[in-house]
Amino acid sequence: VSTQSTWVLENNKLSMERTQGNIDNRLQKTNVTLGILLTCILLFTGTLAWVINRAISLPLKKLAQQLEAAAHLEVRTSIDKKHESYFTEIQQLMKAKQMVRSALNSFQLYVPPQVVLKILRLGEQAKLHLRRAIVTIMFMDIASFTSICERIEEEQLHILLSDFFEEMSTILFESKATIDKYIGDCIMAFWNEPDRVPYHPSVAISAVLRCKSRLSGLNEKWSIIDLPCLQFRVGLHTGEVLVGNVGSTKRLNYTVLGDSVNTASRLESLNKQFSSTILCSEDVINSIDPKLFVMRRLGKTRLVGKEHYLNIYEILCGELDEEAAYYKNIVQRYSEALRLAIEGDYIAALQKIGNGTDPTTKELVGRINYCKLHGTDVDLV
Repeated sequence: VSTQSTWVLENNKLSMERTQGNIDNRLQKTNVTLGILLTCILLFTGTLAWVINRAISLPLKKLAQQLEAAAHLEVRTSIDKKHESYFTEIQQLMKAKQMVRSALNSFQLYVPPQVVLKILRLGEQAKLHLRRAIVTIMFMDIASFTSICERIEEEQLHILLSDFFEEMSTILFESKATIDKYIGDCIMAFWNEPDRVPYHPSVAISAVLRCKSRLSGLNEKWSIIDLPCLQFRVGLHTGEVLVGNVGSTKRLNYTVLGDSVNTASRLESLNKQFSSTILCSEDVINSIDPKLFVMRRLGKTRLVGKEHYLNIYEILCGELDEEAAYYKNIVQRYSEALRLAIEGDYIAALQKIGNGTDPTTKELVGRINYCKLHGTDVDLV
């Protein structure tokens, strides 16, 4: 009985071990199957997430970045195909975004970029509004433009004006000027509105001198292709104006209004009389460090409708320019001759000038001779 009981127990033990082994094998196979299944699920969900990210998230993120850039006028007209989406709705959003960017890019070509940025920053609709501000105004006009138009073909005129406006405008934009408008062959611009420009009278003079230097380079280019050379005349004035949007509810123009604008325009025109290039008012001179530029006082004039006289100055070059020494010599002789003529010593004044050959000095000689004959004020233009 004892032997039989032992045999039964051992047999049961073996059976249990076999059963446990079968269970372990099945569990192991189940675990492997689950592992493979989970791996497939993870791979599928990861791939799905990547596809969704590629098709939805990335395009939306790129769209948000580009719209934010557009709000700062950082616009481009090229289409970025790298982040295109397969979803029709997102494709429509991307196309709408491209239209907005193109519209803004065109908008800032017609309206000063500073004004567009201010409208976008404030988030307000443009409306009729003017306020007072101190600005420096510039009028730049091509000398003898009418006669040039009569001598060349329309296609050649187009090349001249396109080159001229492109190069001059680039320099003005770099100096933070607001280009108000192009009036035929004239550029009207101002500094210190709508954005602040520290030391704007000096900035304006420096910009105009850079334009003068660049025009010399353009003339060399034009002479090679048998186009006429251009010279410009500039008037600068610093003063109070009304600045803002004028016009109607249908169309607005961001501009400046007031006597200061008329003064700058008048100074530009006076260049013809003085045979000069860059004239500015005493208000500009009083707002700058005179050591920065070589200049000379030419006389004084009274504007139409005004009682007070306006002192007129010619800007010749920068203090550090190569031609500064040459112009300083001219300025010294001119200023001394003008002083002597004002005192009535015309002979000494003419002797001081000597054989001065620059056009503005020749104008002074003519003015002195006229005053000798008619007894008028040589300092009054």
